[in-house]
Amino acid sequence: DPPIPEFSVLRVVLPQGEAETHPPIDGPSIAIVTGGNGSVKWASEAQLSISEGDVFFVGADTEITIVSSDAPVSLYRAFVEA
Repeated sequence: DPPIPEFSVLRVVLPQGEAETHPPIDGPSIAIVTGGNGSVKWASEAQLSISEGDVFFVGADTEITIVSSDAPVSLYRAFVEA
């Protein structure tokens, strides 16, 4: 976590072909993809393809699953616990 109380940052690094589910967070978050490619899936079955340089928003109380595809994927997710 950065040395500021307003928000936290989560680093995600997934090897090729792996997935990681994040439970709902009480507040909104924004993620920046820093390497690789893959997808983000929401519980509503919506899916977004992601690659290096992409930025995406996750609303409060939303479970997501991050999936790497043909290359490892890395991203940072900044969030606020409301």
